[in-house]
Amino acid sequence: MRRRMFMKLMLLVAFAEALRRGALVKELIPLVHNTQGNSNFVLPLEKDIVAMRKEDDSNPKRRVLDEACENEMFTVSSNLDTRYGGHEGSYLNPYEAKAGCSFSVELNPGKHFYSSISGFQQRAADGNQPMLQYSWSVTSTGSETPLALFSLRGIPTISEQDIPDGFDWYLWHLNRDGSELFREDDEEIDYYHCWGGCGYEREGLLETCGACGVDLRSRFDTMYITLTAYSATEPMVVTITYDLIYTSNYILPEELQVIKTMYNEMCQPWAAPEDWVWENYQLINSEAQGERDTRTKPYCDWMQSMQVEDLSTGDCKIIPGVVCDADGHVSELLLDSVGLRGQFPTTFSTLKHITFLELPSNQISGSIPQGIFSSSIIERIDLSNNFLDGNLPCPQEDDSSSQLKELLLFSNYFSGDIPGCLFKRFTELSYLDLSRNFLQGSLPNEIRLATNLGGLYIDHLGLVGSLDALQQLSSLSNLDASHNYFRGSIDAEFLEAFPRLYELDLSWNLLNGTLPAFDKNINLRRLDLSHNEFSGSITDQFNVFAAQQDRGVLSSLNLADNNFCGTLPEVFYDLLLDAHFFVYELDVSRNQFRCSVSNTFFPAWATVLLHDFGKCIPVPEMKYLENDIIVLGENTQYLYIYGEFTLSTQGTCKFEFGSITATTPAIFESSSRVACLVPSDAPIGQATVTIASYCEDYASTETLGDNFVPMTFQILQQTPAPTYIRSSTSKKSESNQGAVIGGSIAAVIALIFLIFICYILGRERQGKPIFQPNKIQQRNPIHRNYQDEDEEGINLDIVSGGDAFNYKENNNSISEPA
Repeated sequence: MRRRMFMKLMLLVAFAEALRRGALVKELIPLVHNTQGNSNFVLPLEKDIVAMRKEDDSNPKRRVLDEACENEMFTVSSNLDTRYGGHEGSYLNPYEAKAGCSFSVELNPGKHFYSSISGFQQRAADGNQPMLQYSWSVTSTGSETPLALFSLRGIPTISEQDIPDGFDWYLWHLNRDGSELFREDDEEIDYYHCWGGCGYEREGLLETCGACGVDLRSRFDTMYITLTAYSATEPMVVTITYDLIYTSNYILPEELQVIKTMYNEMCQPWAAPEDWVWENYQLINSEAQGERDTRTKPYCDWMQSMQVEDLSTGDCKIIPGVVCDADGHVSELLLDSVGLRGQFPTTFSTLKHITFLELPSNQISGSIPQGIFSSSIIERIDLSNNFLDGNLPCPQEDDSSSQLKELLLFSNYFSGDIPGCLFKRFTELSYLDLSRNFLQGSLPNEIRLATNLGGLYIDHLGLVGSLDALQQLSSLSNLDASHNYFRGSIDAEFLEAFPRLYELDLSWNLLNGTLPAFDKNINLRRLDLSHNEFSGSITDQFNVFAAQQDRGVLSSLNLADNNFCGTLPEVFYDLLLDAHFFVYELDVSRNQFRCSVSNTFFPAWATVLLHDFGKCIPVPEMKYLENDIIVLGENTQYLYIYGEFTLSTQGTCKFEFGSITATTPAIFESSSRVACLVPSDAPIGQATVTIASYCEDYASTETLGDNFVPMTFQILQQTPAPTYIRSSTSKKSESNQGAVIGGSIAAVIALIFLIFICYILGRERQGKPIFQPNKIQQRNPIHRNYQDEDEEGINLDIVSGGDAFNYKENNNSISEPA
């Protein structure tokens, strides 16, 4: 759903740009796998050719089944007139391909190859008409692929202004190898019943065809396909195979029963009322008056209003989303957003001939049946946007090779690690989407075996470790590993491993380091490295990237929320203006690019663009030193600088001692004071210091101009305390002198003590002792035999120092208590 909405938005933008500029933008091609054209215009000459070919019964175009294939090779050189040259493969003489036979075309830049395939009016015994299966393989040094235009009404063309015209639908080869079956009666699109102006798109809903609801195969037997390299810059070799595929009305009884069981278990309990329409429900019940998540769909509208139990073996054609091959096997099961619920029935493994299994945007739960992954003929599995859970199953290994090319399991509840067995078994895998699950762990080493992967989406998971295991995937054109916990850096070797890269999204990770030059990825159009820990300045890393964006392609560059610093590079100016306005997103905000003008704004060229580059970081403006003399010693020495600063945890102080330079961390104590640690091994003499808040953006005349104030200070060596050398004789004399002094002091103290004792004894003899008992009397709280006052004496308890005494006043005697 997220990619579908994005595709619609980009398609509208691209078409608007094409109308305004008079050119079809290549941007809508990689976004929309294939879609319908918007032109009914047919050149007069083309109409004549159509009139000649469509009713030429004398030379009917029939499918040749018994002729051997010749595998022809054509070269469309740069000097060949592909429109009026008259050679085979030109507009006047399209190459008549044989169904089932391959041919190769070497296309030079700007050239086209015209071909045709006949037999669309040949009906099978049950009356069914064939569908076109288109297979391709592209070989080139870069990642560019051709554009194919299809029409039953005439020959699609490319004007001199490189505008595709006269086509009913087109296919831009997203992968270098692949196959596409253009089905009929698909719930989203019908290639054979709509003229060029029907207005449908591959990823959208089919609009009403109106007057163009006639099956074109009933009018025209021949389909014309134009292969063009009109926007390429390098030659390419394309191998093409056209085949006519017939479906059957017959379905084997046992496989019909599986379809009925699926309906009874996964749809019938929630069957939609007869008049219920999902699109109307969305508009009425959605708060936003728009699309809702199909996983909340209240009903199942598969085979709505049909009598399912009455279906017979001859009704395969009328069962929505079911396609049967000529032998009656279910070959395709295409049930997108129909409201299926619950788990797969146990009999589902009976369907062993499915080549396309597409059940996205339902409410399917449980695990994936083992038989699905073990099939050797299935080519596409899309179970995205459901409620599937558990670990991803490993396919059973056998001698048969797997044909699986596309696996889409995004937006489910899968957990555990990504199993390496997937890549051992699915060696032909070209598109893998496991995003938005609960997978974790690191990338398995076996992913190196998936050398055919063109699109890899592993975003919004819990993956850790590095991205090194991806460096063997040289065919990658689209890589999304965002919203994970990947660590490490991106170097030139990593980028050179992906020469065909078109889109790279590594945002919301823990990647760090400086960026290398993106000069080898000449096809890169979308780059998102935001919300990481990249640092350093940007100089010429994106010069080649910018030069490649002026070729009619909507591109984007997002470097926001990193630690880039230095001056804002002028290559951003080239991206915004010289790329002819096709850079629809350039976000470099929330970095540390320094200010230039008055230390307040970005450079003048940036301000006139009126583009939001974020907020610039002022260079530190130093005013004065608190201490301009530093004395080196045992204690740590700091130099305190006052000025106007932007607080930072990544700041540095740079010291210059003549030709010697040293850096230490800067401690931003406030927006006006910074402490710089002076190196302990700094040389003696004059030195200078400057400060940077980030990277190498130091205060200097280059960054501040006249506002720069050089900070100079002196470094001195601490003067040591004087030391004396004494002889052994002097030491002995000092020792004796100390002994005499000590003895004298002791004698004086003894004499004072003797005089004090004599004084005390004298007072005692005179009856005037210095120390007398305490006369304050009070009840002793621990004496329980208290007596009141008596005339002859007082018998009291006296508290003295915590002890109890008996005191007799009449005889002045003191005795301890009994």
